[in-house]
Amino acid sequence: MADEPEVTVEVRPDGTVHFQISGVSGVDCEAVEQLVLAALRGEVVERERTSEYYARAASGEVAAKLRQRQKR
Repeated sequence: MADEPEVTVEVRPDGTVHFQISGVSGVDCEAVEQLVLAALRGEVVERERTSEYYARAASGEVAAKLRQRQKR
């Protein structure tokens, strides 16, 4: 895989969780987001898309590989 997603997670004193995904864009970013949300058993309260989300062409490569792993 050309780019490896990186997820930075911050648990705040009030118990909310903030995470940022880098290294992927578009549909790939959304796939990683869904994986993180499932692991945390959480929901999105606020979303801010960065320029990285829009800057690169979204290949769907990461999303496809995540779907393959979930089937195992």
